[in-house]
Amino acid sequence: MNLAEADIALTYRSGAGSNNSVVVKLLADSLGAPNSAGVLEQWTVNDIPLDFQSMIFDLPSTSNPFLASGVPYWLAAFPGGNDTIAGWNKNSTRATGVDFNSDANGTATWTAEPNSTTPAFRIIATPEPSSLLLLGSGLMALGMTLRRRAVGLD
Repeated sequence: MNLAEADIALTYRSGAGSNNSVVVKLLADSLGAPNSAGVLEQWTVNDIPLDFQSMIFDLPSTSNPFLASGVPYWLAAFPGGNDTIAGWNKNSTRATGVDFNSDANGTATWTAEPNSTTPAFRIIATPEPSSLLLLGSGLMALGMTLRRRAVGLD
């Protein structure tokens, strides 16, 4: 599948900073942790609402990287500036998992926080062209079989 879009819920935690932006990165996996050097896609999110008002941001993919089934990937949110105090909203279903923390650039060691409430996000992917070709071929064969039966050739 190819990445089509990532959706993420963000809020700006304080009016103290003037740069209310966040850099969101889709990262490859490195032995069960985010790989800061393996950036597959990156977005800058601006104009995050102030005063704890959450907003879902739709981040369309521009490079449409291939995402293999069963392979872990990581979404990471970093401050857009030194004065950014923003937050990634947690999910509302109380789903828990492993959450990781690093420094503001993701260059330090990632620290795992097991059993924490996971952030809210959604990944939308599109099938690769070969999968669509296979599906189309199957539908054509099914249609031809049904037509043959309707005409009485079977």
